[in-house]
Amino acid sequence: MSIESLPRELISMILNASDFSSSELFALCRFPVFHHDATSLLYQSFHAKPKMLPFLLRTILFNPQYTRFIERAHFERLRVIVDMTEDDFDLFASYVQGLSLSHEIRACWMHQLRKGNSEALGSILLTRLSNIREIKICGEDELESRNGMPSPCFSGQISYWSLPLLELDQPLRNIKRISIDSSPVSTDTLLRLFLLPSLKSVHVWNLFESKEQRNTDRFPQPISHVSELKIKGGSIPFTSLERILASCKILRSFAYDSPKDSQVTSCYSSLGLVLYRFLGSMEALSFVDQNAWANSISPIGSLQSFKKLQVFSCDAEVLYSLGDFKPLSSLLPTNLVRLNMHETLKEVLDNLGGPNGVLEDMTHNAAFNHLRYIYITTSMGGTFTDKDFQNLHFQSRGTDLRLLGRLCYEKDHDD
Repeated sequence: MSIESLPRELISMILNASDFSSSELFALCRFPVFHHDATSLLYQSFHAKPKMLPFLLRTILFNPQYTRFIERAHFERLRVIVDMTEDDFDLFASYVQGLSLSHEIRACWMHQLRKGNSEALGSILLTRLSNIREIKICGEDELESRNGMPSPCFSGQISYWSLPLLELDQPLRNIKRISIDSSPVSTDTLLRLFLLPSLKSVHVWNLFESKEQRNTDRFPQPISHVSELKIKGGSIPFTSLERILASCKILRSFAYDSPKDSQVTSCYSSLGLVLYRFLGSMEALSFVDQNAWANSISPIGSLQSFKKLQVFSCDAEVLYSLGDFKPLSSLLPTNLVRLNMHETLKEVLDNLGGPNGVLEDMTHNAAFNHLRYIYITTSMGGTFTDKDFQNLHFQSRGTDLRLLGRLCYEKDHDD
């Protein structure tokens, strides 16, 4: 039997299961029997650094047939200026002139295009990717993004990448996941993201209220498709966050990483009540706030009403008030599968009876019979010995507990 006689579905399965390099896929594209599937794999995703954008945009404009294959796009360091030829500028400008944009936005794009702004180039490219399913946008490089460093070029105005969302209806209608790192996002832009009909997951960095929208009354009430929301930092009032959460009808996973001097975390217990009121079926929750005690922010309190919660991650300061260390079993829902507790002072761990005390508390009866993993990360605060900076493993009744020293955790995380 020749390979040409194999069913199309089988050829597709073979190619998808094989780990071909880009050069190998490019070679396979030349064979008629492999052409369709190899082309799809070759072009289904790309990682665009600034210098690549003129080439990518030029290629897409000259070869629009490739756009149907592209499902994932990663734009990196969109806050820089890149070089392009006059021919490139004329081609891109001609394309922009043909888009259904307002005069103001078209003029903005043309001005930034003339400057070689990579963010404008990336946003123009997005208008051609009608089959895109997943976008990751990073204003700076990956290291700066992980360290939470803001873009030095950010001026407080709306980002160029979001302009297609404002006026063009079609380009992102199929998008399911969008992640924006190291590029501040306004509540107005978040609203427009929520209105994308296929969107399931949203990760945003440094959420702020735009001048055009000082309240969130325009948030849809409710939406039925967004199931995952992660906000890393932000400067919006607590009431605005409540309104955003209330608009997410089927949210299953919510994560909030609080910056210093945040307005949003005035009371974690109130936030917990809002979450339960609108999103009682939550399956995963995460809160990062290393300043809760310093800012006298009340803890989130008991989560036992969240019957479907399977994963809970938090800094210890979110779960406990200073000096008030209740057993974990009295705060957490019995359906929990995994607990991650970060920035845990030695004082907290000692009052919980150490790792063995935590295990005994959580496994002494059958109530927490779904619990499999507990990860506790020690904090730099307090007094520690060398042994605290190790990965220590404890086990009891089918539950694993790992105590990670802070330095060890950072090493594991970076890897």
